[in-house]
Amino acid sequence: MKKTIALLAICVAALMVLPANGILAHSNTEERNSTGEIVTPISVHNIPIPKSVEYQEAHLTIKHSPLPADIPAAQTENPETHPTLAMDENGNLFGAYALQTDFFSQNIIYTFSSDGGTTWTDMGYYDLEGLQDYPAIDYWGSGSTFVGTFRPDPTDCDGSAQYVLRVDDPTDTETWSLTYWDWSSFNQRDKESPDIAGYSNVGDATWWYGVIADTGSSDYTDSSGEHIPVFYFPSYTDESSGWIWWWNGYENSAHACIDIDRSNGMMYAAWDNYNDTRPEQGRDILLAIADVHNWWVENWVINWYYLGGSEDDTYPDIAAENGYIYVVCQ
Repeated sequence: MKKTIALLAICVAALMVLPANGILAHSNTEERNSTGEIVTPISVHNIPIPKSVEYQEAHLTIKHSPLPADIPAAQTENPETHPTLAMDENGNLFGAYALQTDFFSQNIIYTFSSDGGTTWTDMGYYDLEGLQDYPAIDYWGSGSTFVGTFRPDPTDCDGSAQYVLRVDDPTDTETWSLTYWDWSSFNQRDKESPDIAGYSNVGDATWWYGVIADTGSSDYTDSSGEHIPVFYFPSYTDESSGWIWWWNGYENSAHACIDIDRSNGMMYAAWDNYNDTRPEQGRDILLAIADVHNWWVENWVINWYYLGGSEDDTYPDIAAENGYIYVVCQ
């Protein structure tokens, strides 16, 4: 099967006003110079309102892992999957991967390199029950602080758990903290593969880690949704609380990714989603754009777009910097 990679760069200022200045380039050298072919604004009705609960401490300490500290970053006899990596402003690398120890157990191993990846030190793991998977790490944006998340075991909090790891110094596990939110009271379930975007330009609200994007399902009240976009983010005014925001209108979504432009606080999240509104019907990239500063004052503003043409687009990843966003997909 022939696979193609699509790369899309969009001028954010133009996109927020009117889709323009976009180019979609395929591996077969085809080019499209009209963003009207690939960027479709979505009109949203019945905007849902986020819900809030207090977080809880995991009350776990990091366990050191007797794994080799050499290249490659991980070398064990057991399956190692879904690596993730972030770099701070000094070039230090902090990463994670899932390590399956037996049929019923899988942990997230955290690893660190201070020499650009020449050597690695496995810092350890949190010994949670069950199968943890799909770790995500991002640089918070200042100091040596990293933030992270992962998909917890499907039975954790009846499938509704959301975890946040904060690492203020990767070399000192005493500065690490793992907290979680139990969203079972809102009938959330079936989390898939979260991604996290750190953001440190938060004034005195230093607990504000950023935003997590995920895919999940919901049976809350009379409105259910399967494989829908979900956002998690902390309260800006209450250190002990966090928000969840899910969107039942975009079922059949998958492969969440997210980034925040540190130059302006604009958030960009993407999924591949089954778009039945286009004639060919297939998977397009579903893009969400918001200014996180609005969310701090509970001004729930977000804009949605479809990216794609007649082809199917899947497995997006996204980066944002200095007013531009970059989307890659398969």
